[in-house]
Amino acid sequence: VVNASRVSSFFNFWRTTVLTYPDDDAVEMYATGSEADTLRSSVIFDRSVVFFGDHQQYAISGKVPLTGSTATIMQSSAFGDAATVRPVALNDLLFFVKEGKKYASVFEIAVGSVEDTSNSNEITRQLNDYIQGTGIEAIGLSVPTSLLFRTTTRNVLYSYAFMNADGQRVFDSWSRWT
Repeated sequence: VVNASRVSSFFNFWRTTVLTYPDDDAVEMYATGSEADTLRSSVIFDRSVVFFGDHQQYAISGKVPLTGSTATIMQSSAFGDAATVRPVALNDLLFFVKEGKKYASVFEIAVGSVEDTSNSNEITRQLNDYIQGTGIEAIGLSVPTSLLFRTTTRNVLYSYAFMNADGQRVFDSWSRWT
């Protein structure tokens, strides 16, 4: 369940009336299909708020005003075990970590060429056992465009540097710093 306060009245999460739903009233939303899921973190991506749960990901569209009549949370993807590390929005990409039994995998979601679609891609698919341990933290840097990633493995920092041009990946590189 996600609660949004009244317009211009922060921390006021109570509706003014039960008979009507004014556009500036507080909003309470529920993601259909999330009965057994727990929302762990969120990030703003492509004008929307994307929530990461233990089993799935959900989105509140930022392309329409949020009112009681337009409030919906839609399932956006179904990557399980992707809520341990807070996702990172960097330029037009969203990075998140999916936990495995011994190794972590890093995925990116790109804004799609068609409105309201996204394309996901595992950026560690050729590195099956490269990122050891459970993910703890990830941060993004815009110059140079890179992702820094830390796991439970002591004294190890992973970095993923990349460069995009004309919507294509022209360079990418993983490094492990010990």
